[in-house]
Amino acid sequence: MKYLLTLWLALPLLTAAQQAAPEIPLGEEQALQTTEFRGGTGDRQAKLRVWRDESYLHIAMWSQHPSLENKVANCTGHDEAVYSDDCLDVFIDAAGRQNAYYQVIANVNGAVFDHHKDDLGRKHSNWDSGASASGSYAQDSFEITLAIPLAALNLGENPAGEIGLAAASYVRHSREGRCAWGEYHQPKTWQRFTIPGEYPVLLESFRNSGGSGTQPFTASIRNVSPRPVELTGFFNGQPIRKIKLQPGGSADNKFLASHPAGEPAANVLSLHSAGREVLRLTRKFTPVQLLQAQLASPLRYVNDSLRLYGRINESPDAPLEVIVHSESGQTARQYTVDRPQFAFILPPQPVRRIECRYKNEVVNLELETISSPWEE
Repeated sequence: MKYLLTLWLALPLLTAAQQAAPEIPLGEEQALQTTEFRGGTGDRQAKLRVWRDESYLHIAMWSQHPSLENKVANCTGHDEAVYSDDCLDVFIDAAGRQNAYYQVIANVNGAVFDHHKDDLGRKHSNWDSGASASGSYAQDSFEITLAIPLAALNLGENPAGEIGLAAASYVRHSREGRCAWGEYHQPKTWQRFTIPGEYPVLLESFRNSGGSGTQPFTASIRNVSPRPVELTGFFNGQPIRKIKLQPGGSADNKFLASHPAGEPAANVLSLHSAGREVLRLTRKFTPVQLLQAQLASPLRYVNDSLRLYGRINESPDAPLEVIVHSESGQTARQYTVDRPQFAFILPPQPVRRIECRYKNEVVNLELETISSPWEE
């Protein structure tokens, strides 16, 4: 009863005509707040404030720290083990179905860890909220402020605008996490709020090959509003062609991006309607080298056959093209590869270089022709 009383005293009075779930207010001056953190075994105090502006959901936490000589703030990069530091841990049931949710964690260094759990219980670590954070330690406390883009929450799938929210103050040294407005990873226990504003489109799916080089990315977008929608925006900072969708209509939108193998990369699609951002998609991954190829030997005699072998690091769904470069020109041949490993024997021929192509990846193999000691 004390928890409910504390919460409702912090909220504006509601009339019968208003929605049952209180609205997250516009502006920090009107922020909802609570000091009622349930769980934990100690008496550490914490205070949470929640508000929004036109583009972001803001969560600010102040928390006592029982032992600042044992403070923990090791992480500085995105998706490092921020949950092992002193941190603010936020859960958002943006779809309103009390099942799937987003989790965003931040420490005082501004490092953010985030992922998404879908309706089937699968975790998607490649989801990126695009959130920013800041924080600091004081004499016996710490505070963290987190800003999460509303467009990253795919709110188009929730026309009622009612979400679930939980947040926790966590001190690593005491191993004590206490959750306000609910329990860890339990959406049915979270307090319900509404976020006003129309989000006319939703993301149905996003696909990419995961390979390096120039690769296609496909985002399926659906119009969930009763009116035609025109979308403008950017993919990886570059303007995209205008997207037009009729009510209930959906379309696959393809984009190209190029990333080197082995280096973490993020692809960001930002869609705008009526002058504001309505959907932001950020997917991060580490591209793999789809095509690996090599010769049995980089040295050959004039009359030797060429032995080429390698691997395609996915289920092959495109031809492998082999281009032989010689002094007189080039010859090309396409092979159908029905399993990841492949091996070919090319007939003896003059050659300086062999070029292998699979989709948008290229591997160049240099050769040196030497004289045989048995030649006359």
